[in-house]
Amino acid sequence: MLDIDAKAYETFLKMGVPRSLAPCHGDPTGLYVALNTVDPETHTRTYAASAYFEPIATRSNLLVLTTAYVHRIMTENDGSGEIRATGVEFSYGGEPAVHVARTNREVIVSAGALKSPQILELSGIGRPDVLSKIGVPVKVALDGVGENVQEHQYIGVTYEVKAGASTETYDLLRDEKEAAKQLELYAKAEGIYMSGITNFVFMSLHDYTSKADAMYEAEKARVIEGIRNNKYPPGLAEQYEIQLERLRNKRTGPEMAVVPGFLSAPKPPEPGKQYLTIVAAVNHNFSRGTIHTASSDPLADPEMDPHYFEHDIDRQTFVALIQYIRRVTQTAPLSDFLGVELNPGPECDTDEKLAAWIPQGSGSTYHTAGSLSMLPREKNGVVDTSLKVYGTKNIRVVDLSIVPLHFAAHSQATVYAIAEQAADIIRGVSV
Repeated sequence: MLDIDAKAYETFLKMGVPRSLAPCHGDPTGLYVALNTVDPETHTRTYAASAYFEPIATRSNLLVLTTAYVHRIMTENDGSGEIRATGVEFSYGGEPAVHVARTNREVIVSAGALKSPQILELSGIGRPDVLSKIGVPVKVALDGVGENVQEHQYIGVTYEVKAGASTETYDLLRDEKEAAKQLELYAKAEGIYMSGITNFVFMSLHDYTSKADAMYEAEKARVIEGIRNNKYPPGLAEQYEIQLERLRNKRTGPEMAVVPGFLSAPKPPEPGKQYLTIVAAVNHNFSRGTIHTASSDPLADPEMDPHYFEHDIDRQTFVALIQYIRRVTQTAPLSDFLGVELNPGPECDTDEKLAAWIPQGSGSTYHTAGSLSMLPREKNGVVDTSLKVYGTKNIRVVDLSIVPLHFAAHSQATVYAIAEQAADIIRGVSV
């Protein structure tokens, strides 16, 4: 842990944030030092490819093609009312040739919440209006494909580190000579590359702001009005009821992370300066987005519209988090290290000005979920509890797109758990 990280940890405790007692066992509430998935011997990243694939890469029944694009899942209708996948059309290596991999077993779609909906739509599975626009015949009408998209959205609040402060930050790496020096140190398991983003805080909205009850009541009234006017698609009202209950019961939600370096927008860093950023994340947005293919060309990316800030509570939560961060950074010992606030900046000195600034300062954490939700079909669900796509006999989805309601945690471990569970389901192992 870098010196400035240690000061931030001490400051959060001074602010009354409790230490988290079980951050890896279902209750991240409070302050904790996060685990990093790093090989302790090589000090390099360990992830799905290194942990799962590399040990079995030489198996004769396993072939992995990189730079491959799925064109469509080939299906047939056997008269049972459900379609059966018979193969997959794909291209790879930038070549125009289309290849076919045939199967008499199953097709597993694991392209992530951004691309898995596109594969289903190119295969004729999805909203009829979307498929009609791209000229793809409807094989299975599923209105939930590409809907209910949720994201962990973040904003960075960045401060200059005072000149002469006895600390290092990642900003040193913008200097080529210093970056080369740090690589040499890393080879000896030393230096700044051995550090990570370590300090995390998860608390309820009520812990961050005294306005939480008023925000809850305003959103509750909005949801009730939406239900009364039949504004929501099937299944969404029930999700909002769960989210409102979590707010009312002061459940953990918004997150903060201490980044020893520059990570914010729109103002850029200045050469030679060091920064500290405290990132605020809204993990339970009420706004819902969409992801749909806009072309029958499988090489064209789908279009994503996150519909950010369609619910004002999402924006107001960010306002509350930024104001909390300002209280933290004005508290010793962290305040002893920090100078001027760069983003949003001292000119954003009211809630109204912060609310207006937030869209230009926010971004995605790339924890996209929900686009092929596991819900009842009549609630706009796409997959059932065995991960099988409704209306199909042998197409499953195994990625974060199946999560119907986002969670207050980083998504890596959950994706691994989904995959492990899927493996047991496919093999028929009871759990």
